[in-house]
Amino acid sequence: MTITTKPEDNDATTVDFAAYEFARMNKGLVRLLKYVNKAGAMGISTRKACHDVFNSRTYGMKVIQRAEKLGYILREEEPPIERGAWFVINRITPKGKKLLSQMDTITTTTNARTNRTE
Repeated sequence: MTITTKPEDNDATTVDFAAYEFARMNKGLVRLLKYVNKAGAMGISTRKACHDVFNSRTYGMKVIQRAEKLGYILREEEPPIERGAWFVINRITPKGKKLLSQMDTITTTTNARTNRTE
């Protein structure tokens, strides 16, 4: 897996490492993406995602903002249905779906190795 980041000075930095290492180092991000993906095209509110996935608004917001910055989710403001405040809906992007499919491949491969009889 290749991860490319673009710092403020627009110099691209590319880092190569195994996808399982990415999954190990970013468990919260992967959990968030799975949850947002389950929500489908309707998306999920930020408050619900923070509560259901992390049980913490502070940590949840850090992971959501990181996922948005990396391009794995898209955040859009929605008007209130009747009364109340506007809220933000989180939807997974094609890049996020691609990352999840790579993570599923890793899980399948790891489980196959673990379940094999010697």
